[in-house]
Amino acid sequence: METKLLEEIEGLRNEIRALGRDFGKIRYEDLRRAFCDEVRALVGIETQGLLNPEMNGIGRTSECKIKEHCFDKVRETVEGGLRRFARGDTTGALLLLSQLEVLIESSERPCLDAACTERVLSLTKEVKILITVFDTTLGSNCSRDSSDQPNNAITGKTKTNGSPEPIEIENALMPLSNRWRIILLRLLSQGSMKFTEMSRALGLRTGHLQFHLRALAKEGYLAVDRVNKNYTITERGRAALSWAEAFASMLSNGAPSASNPSKAPAEAPTAPETNRSPSAIQKDASTDHRPED
Repeated sequence: METKLLEEIEGLRNEIRALGRDFGKIRYEDLRRAFCDEVRALVGIETQGLLNPEMNGIGRTSECKIKEHCFDKVRETVEGGLRRFARGDTTGALLLLSQLEVLIESSERPCLDAACTERVLSLTKEVKILITVFDTTLGSNCSRDSSDQPNNAITGKTKTNGSPEPIEIENALMPLSNRWRIILLRLLSQGSMKFTEMSRALGLRTGHLQFHLRALAKEGYLAVDRVNKNYTITERGRAALSWAEAFASMLSNGAPSASNPSKAPAEAPTAPETNRSPSAIQKDASTDHRPED
């Protein structure tokens, strides 16, 4: 009898311990979700605060006859991206905004006001930067499942992910440090393509194109369908492209170097070739066929 009673007491103790651990996890999860939801809401408010005045300003200065149709499309797409972002689908939000950029730059829908086009593109990139900054700083914490949290969350001893190793950062950045690879990722973000189609679009020879495709595929930024020979950008590749664009934009728009704060920022460089359509760069691409370091 005594042994049975002790076993029951020990069983109750184990249940209490398990309940305490579950309570800790639930408490942490509730706080985490509330915090992330609040930050997403603030990003959405900030984005709307950026979007509406800017669109109104563009509308007052633009003389384009189709601007109302374009502005409606921009607002619809940005709001759709923010809805995805609010649901925690950061990748989907960035993808939608990237598709909007492609549509704006597409020769199939020519804008009648070049200055208007440039401002709308700049605005779209700023929205992507806001979302990308959130994803870079908090994304992993806000997408992490509660099962990944330690059982002693109630004590405040939460598990944290350390910074990536330098070699991991090098491996991720290396494929993005070449303009042709950025052009390739942008091209494939419009849809899957065969090798010959990419070669014609970019004006690159076989060896040169293979060199860059291998570098992107090695890091998982694109995939190849061995059956139909189509090349496709992966979700990892889309995320890398969005991050690289946002990172470059933040650097070009940032403050002067801390080591020389009084020095005025350098003049903005002319638009890089990566912002031009593949057909536009085909003429001068043939003069550079050597794989770049």
